[in-house]
Amino acid sequence: MKHKVTTLILMLLIVAMAATAMAEVYRYSTQKDVKVYETRSLDAKVIRKLSKDEKVILEVDQKEIKDWLGILCTASDGSHMIGWVQRQYLTDHLHSWGKWKTTKKATCTKEGQKERACKICGRTQSKKIPKADHEYGKWTVLRQPTCTSKGERKHTCKNCGHEERASIKMVPHDYGAWKVIVATTDHSSGVREHACQNCGHSERVSFDPEGTLRRKAKGSAVRELQQLLVDQGYLKSGGVDGTYGGGTEKAIMQFQKDQGLEPDGIAWPQTLQRLRHDYGEWEVVVALTRAADGEWVRVCKDCGHEDRMIVKAEPTLSRKQKGGAVKAVQKMLGDLGFSAGKADGAYGPKLDSAFEAFAEANGLTFNANRIFPADADALMRAWIQAQPEESWMGQGDKDSAVNLILRVTPSRKADEETPDGMLRFDWTVSNLGSQKCSFRALLMGKTSDDIMENGMVGALDWIELKANGKNSASGTLFVSADWASDDGILDLCAVATQEKTGEHWTSNVSSCNLNG
Repeated sequence: MKHKVTTLILMLLIVAMAATAMAEVYRYSTQKDVKVYETRSLDAKVIRKLSKDEKVILEVDQKEIKDWLGILCTASDGSHMIGWVQRQYLTDHLHSWGKWKTTKKATCTKEGQKERACKICGRTQSKKIPKADHEYGKWTVLRQPTCTSKGERKHTCKNCGHEERASIKMVPHDYGAWKVIVATTDHSSGVREHACQNCGHSERVSFDPEGTLRRKAKGSAVRELQQLLVDQGYLKSGGVDGTYGGGTEKAIMQFQKDQGLEPDGIAWPQTLQRLRHDYGEWEVVVALTRAADGEWVRVCKDCGHEDRMIVKAEPTLSRKQKGGAVKAVQKMLGDLGFSAGKADGAYGPKLDSAFEAFAEANGLTFNANRIFPADADALMRAWIQAQPEESWMGQGDKDSAVNLILRVTPSRKADEETPDGMLRFDWTVSNLGSQKCSFRALLMGKTSDDIMENGMVGALDWIELKANGKNSASGTLFVSADWASDDGILDLCAVATQEKTGEHWTSNVSSCNLNG
């Protein structure tokens, strides 16, 4: 009788579990030797001990009371057992899902379905597959668009016949040529109009006279405008950036006020004409000499504005200047007994002090913080005369330790970079000899005979010239036409020193035609 009851209960549980399959969860033990009890009391009879790896326990939700779980255990021999276990000794298994498989293919009119199963417990899941996209054919135009109305088109699904329609954007107006309604002036905008040749729609816009610049404009024309404003003191030099912003607009307004124009901040042709000025020829105010800078001036034909330019005497050295020219002066002063300190190529107070002593000893006018070309001329002549006669080796030849080759040509640089009344020449000196030397100066004189005795300094530098022409000294020479001889020829030669032997060398004499 007892066996029949147990069998009945077992069958009822199996039926209940089959009826509530969606509520079933496989569980397994989390510890070794988990005890399965006959009732929910720990004092009850132990039916069986489960191993940690035993995963054949089936729990039914309806048999869960607080911390106890009613279980149906299937033994390894296939026998079944009903009992109770505390929840803390069991855990749910994690479903190990397989791949989705399509059970019903989706179309463009109906949804499909797919399923997957747990590899452990066999539970299945299903999901809907969204409808597929329509497979449309080519568009067919139902109505062509115009410049006043949209068009329409349609296409049809190849599978179900579903039709889709869409609008086509209007086409642009086909405008004719512009017609001027209000003409521009040199200080105002005009108005122009054009009409569509299909529907007659007209459009009017304002337009500026050619060359006008205004707020938000960018480019080289704006940069040129800003530089003009800088040159005339209406804009700071940092304002030249090629963008017409608030700073440029304010500068134009101030200029317009000063010129008696409408101060609207727009660079009209009238404003630009006043700003650019129509200058006459340059006139000499202060002549350029070897002892002083020159000054040129030109006057605007319209407003009388004066544009002045300072033309510097070259070569001129000044305080804080650095380089080979300064080092050459320091070396020559030192050789003459007027120490300027270390010959480091930096113009500082020691060089000023040494040159002041030299100027006083030679009856020259001392200019603090500057050494004019006339001062350099006097220093070079004194240095040449102080050198022992036997140290002057003259011009070398191809077998000499030093063989200086001087080349002088008209400059290729733009004419506007050369001050009026001046000529520009490019020069280069190389040493084709077998030993290195140091270039010191480029000398110029009206004839080749007086270069060394009465010549002027064309350039100062301190450059090591390597043997066999491996490098060169070079520069640009500015000269005035009145420095040439009667036939318009200016002769030049270079001077270099072989430092270890103390020997001095000169180059060939190169001639410049100042008459062009």
